[in-house]
Amino acid sequence: DSVTTIINAISYVLVAFVSISLVVSSIMIGIITYISVLERTKEIGILRAIGASRKDVSRVFNAETLIVGFAAGIMGILVTLLLTVIANIILGKLTGIPDIAALPPWALPSRWFFSPASESDWNWRDRPRPFGDCL
Repeated sequence: DSVTTIINAISYVLVAFVSISLVVSSIMIGIITYISVLERTKEIGILRAIGASRKDVSRVFNAETLIVGFAAGIMGILVTLLLTVIANIILGKLTGIPDIAALPPWALPSRWFFSPASESDWNWRDRPRPFGDCL
């Protein structure tokens, strides 16, 4: 009973760490995208000059953010799989228990799907406009 309590407590702490890291990564991708918009005013100006609407420019940056989010999600999944294999090898030799670290098959698609969704859901109309209406 006490072992179950300890394992549950450790699980809750790990879930808290994962939640915090997801929030921080979402904020960082939003900040990086915002800085990308600020640094690429010439590109935005050229797009606007050739007839792109604000919505078209917004779509370019939203697509870029979505691609970055999916790429980060895929890299996270691959690193997790690699670390799981390494952990199983090390813990299997130390404890004699095979496959002690496991990643459920349903976890991969859910993490891949939900990771970029929160990062690309930034409302561009509510952003500050330091350059007025040129964006």
